[in-house]
Amino acid sequence: MVPNCIGQPGASTARLAMEDQTAAQPHLPCRSLASGVNLVTSRLVLALLATAALTACGADNTFRLYPLSGPIADQNPAQSIPISITEDSETSGQIWFKLPKPNKTKCSGTWSSLQPREKTHERGLSLKLRDLGGSYKNSTKDVGGVNTGEVYAVCKDGTRLQGTFIMGSGTQSGTGTVTDTHGNSYKLLF
Repeated sequence: MVPNCIGQPGASTARLAMEDQTAAQPHLPCRSLASGVNLVTSRLVLALLATAALTACGADNTFRLYPLSGPIADQNPAQSIPISITEDSETSGQIWFKLPKPNKTKCSGTWSSLQPREKTHERGLSLKLRDLGGSYKNSTKDVGGVNTGEVYAVCKDGTRLQGTFIMGSGTQSGTGTVTDTHGNSYKLLF
């Protein structure tokens, strides 16, 4: 027998009488349907918040600069400078970041990569009745391999940064070098 709760609405008197005869069956306090819904809702909200937090941690849309030489590397060679990015297209976008001391300034600019494509044009003579006169085809496909790119930024104090990078076709990772007008040299990783 399934244990019933005390004061459950809609319980028949015959069933309650039968339960009174069996002392071994426990009587449980009832929870309202609303409290059960609140428990499910709060667990769902907690699960959604945890999923959103983990997704935000995994979706890191930043490049990173690591100082190699110059005044910033002399100040703190172990630091990394995060660069936030947006993608205007698959091959270019905007960047913004803050340079640390001794310059300590905000910078913004652009990144762009070259994605080589191969275009083919085909013309042919056909003697078939269906394609009498010939056929004509155009096709474009991406070429796999390593793509090159550039990054350029200007800071509020007039500092300019310029660099190049390489990245694998179809990947979101790459490496490169960047220099600025104050004699700093950086490793670019993403």
